[in-house]
Amino acid sequence: MLNGKLAQPLPVGDHYLFVISLVELLGFKEISAGEVLQIEALLNQVSIIQVDEAIARQAAFFRQTQSVKVPDAIIAASTISVGGVCSLMMGSFLQ
Repeated sequence: MLNGKLAQPLPVGDHYLFVISLVELLGFKEISAGEVLQIEALLNQVSIIQVDEAIARQAAFFRQTQSVKVPDAIIAASTISVGGVCSLMMGSFLQ
């Protein structure tokens, strides 16, 4: 998929994709119809995390305290919202 960037199926378990990542996956300038179909197949295997007010507020806090870009702050806040641990180059976000 996408020139071999996702060559293996997802392992068994819960998988999440952040709405920002959905934009990144489908937003390639020269994406082919076949690649869109492959991405859509991947999207059918994961839960899409929407940005709600709680995630937005947590992301704003990360922007204030960690000096990260908005998409990175949203991804970090989204990760924490599903019980994950996220670390970015600027620091670790633990709750």
